[in-house]
Amino acid sequence: MQSQTAGLEATGLTLPREERALNQEEIARVRRFHLGAEGSAGGGGAYVPAPVHPFRGRGALRTEYPLVLYREDAAENPIASLEDTLAEAAGAIGGGRALRENLLRLEKHVIESLGSTGAPRPAGAVLAEAGTAMTAALGLAAEDGERLAKDLEALRAAIPPGTMLLPFGEEAPLALLLHAARLGGHRARVEFAAQVAEVAEELRGLVAADRRRRPENRTAEAVGASIGSVGEELIDPAALAGMLAEGRGDVPLSEERLARLQETLEVLDAYTAEETPVLILRETAFPEDRVPEGAEVRVVEDPCRAAEEGFDERAAQTAAVIAAMRRARLLLDETYDAEKHEPWLDRFNWQGFHEDELRLIPTVVALEQEESVARGGMATLSHLLLSGRPVQVVVMARPAKNPGGEEAGDGLAGFRFEAGYLGLSHREAVVQQSAATRPDHLFDGFLRSIAATRAALHVIASEDALAERPTEVGTWLTMASALEGRAHPLFHYDPEAGATWARRFDIEGNPERDGDWPVHSLEVATGDGKSTAMDFPFTFADFALLDPVHASHFLPLPGGATDEFLPMAEYLALDSDACVDRIPFVWGADREGRLVRLAVTLSMTLACRDRLNYWRTLQELAGVQSEYVLEAERRGRTAAMAEAEAKMRDLAAAHDHEVERLRRDAVTEVVDRLTAALLEVDPAEFAGAGGAVSPLLFGSQDEVAGRLLDLVGDVDPAAVDDDPGNDAVNRMASDLMELLDR
Repeated sequence: MQSQTAGLEATGLTLPREERALNQEEIARVRRFHLGAEGSAGGGGAYVPAPVHPFRGRGALRTEYPLVLYREDAAENPIASLEDTLAEAAGAIGGGRALRENLLRLEKHVIESLGSTGAPRPAGAVLAEAGTAMTAALGLAAEDGERLAKDLEALRAAIPPGTMLLPFGEEAPLALLLHAARLGGHRARVEFAAQVAEVAEELRGLVAADRRRRPENRTAEAVGASIGSVGEELIDPAALAGMLAEGRGDVPLSEERLARLQETLEVLDAYTAEETPVLILRETAFPEDRVPEGAEVRVVEDPCRAAEEGFDERAAQTAAVIAAMRRARLLLDETYDAEKHEPWLDRFNWQGFHEDELRLIPTVVALEQEESVARGGMATLSHLLLSGRPVQVVVMARPAKNPGGEEAGDGLAGFRFEAGYLGLSHREAVVQQSAATRPDHLFDGFLRSIAATRAALHVIASEDALAERPTEVGTWLTMASALEGRAHPLFHYDPEAGATWARRFDIEGNPERDGDWPVHSLEVATGDGKSTAMDFPFTFADFALLDPVHASHFLPLPGGATDEFLPMAEYLALDSDACVDRIPFVWGADREGRLVRLAVTLSMTLACRDRLNYWRTLQELAGVQSEYVLEAERRGRTAAMAEAEAKMRDLAAAHDHEVERLRRDAVTEVVDRLTAALLEVDPAEFAGAGGAVSPLLFGSQDEVAGRLLDLVGDVDPAAVDDDPGNDAVNRMASDLMELLDR
């Protein structure tokens, strides 16, 4: 398909003219490379996938980051992009022209101030730094500079106190989870703390009333001590004591009941709403010095086991307060029965909590690496997910490798271990697979899991390995490509969303959810000076091409294509027999944008097929491209077609019957009129014969002629054969029968 060259500036891709076809020796070499024969080296390190090339050399891409994290109840949405936040704040203060025209520049200075990685920082401080740097860079006149400085100050004031800015980096998922944890339980803890204070005050009133009832507190000395020296000047303690002594209606509480009441009051008075999350990590899983502030960090050998213990510890502390609240309400309602209630309250634990009470327990997070889970951590992970404890487990995954295939060196051996799929097998745990490059999807999953009352597993794409070997197009784009290449599909599984799988599971947010691979249609310059649109499916091999560790799996093909080479997406669509004589390739681009076919090794091809099969499994679980649905559609179409065909047959038969009736009626009318004309009789005379002639025109010619003669009048049978008129009647009968046959 030819097109104008206007789009070429956006892609910079060129399809070189193919000078010649590959010879047999070259094809044999490529085949040896594909099969992994020794001495056949690859070399894909100088190339990037064709759809990624347009982003080369563009510097930092504009993304949702830095994210704005609002404190509790400070904004309608707890997170927002910096772009939207600055635009909204500028609109609210009605800033001057200089501010409005330089919001994008301010955003760039904020990003520079934050750096590419790191924990969240206070928005006000960062905006102050960025504003100073921007003002200096603009070099405005004194008056304009002062006006801009005032607008920047008003802009900072428009952003709620406590707002944080989060840059993109390895810390981002953990920072978002801790932010969701603070938001999720904050309101419940504040409300519960208010209830505790109110109940404690009522208990104090009950203790004070009991104290007044006791005889030792009704003496003149005791009354005087209670009202103080100022009170003694106004009231006679002895007289007041006498009045109190006369009250006989109230009976003091028993010593046991009073002791229980005072013990309960001490527990309630000691309660403080604890909101600090507990973060439990393996020493090798995440550097402790990179953990965002605001969490209690514990470094252990087995994070999942320690998370169970940490949760039980925090839950026991919360259970003591909730049990005290239960006991206090019974005491206040005067329904407390020690023999009945104490055995229950003494054994009270988190399993007896209401849903809102479970949210009072500070969030416990276990941080793991996918490799650790695959190598032996599955048992403790499964035990935690099946325990029902609402603990958050974060598993950092490296999408470009198989954590079960380290023996191959590049992590492609065997079928890939999928921690998210393992989580789904536990049925009642919340499971999500997400990435920091999709912060809305990621944060939504965190909020769902914090709101749930069960264990949660979060499988998050990690880019720490890429930090050690940075790619040519940057970390953010490389991680985003993991979603494109089905290396790390997105999904949510929430058992509390409904009783059916269709309500619990979704794969929304994935690129081209209904297809095998996302397909990018790009304008490409051709060797003849024109341009054409080419489709580039983005497979797992395209994503792997971005990781330098997989460079040896790609071999540039010299010369033109042959029938033996197929694009990877087409290759994977063939059955196994059709693949025997074919070699898959992907389109790469060098630094100048020249397109080249890159042959792919068999191990990389098998990894692509494995990722595709896993993606199709997720599609089927989500009801997308489900074989059951497709079969139901086929059966429905077959039944509908059969029903339609039966109706068509019935309609055709009814139509034929109606046509025949109309034909006979028409013939009847024509014959009646023709017969009347030929016999020179009034058609009304036919009434004696049943009202029509045509019903009499069936039988032999002689029979029809005889009937016609009967209509004309009385005829002597002996004279029939001698009467020449009879010949005319016979001819007329013959003509009428011929007409009827037509």
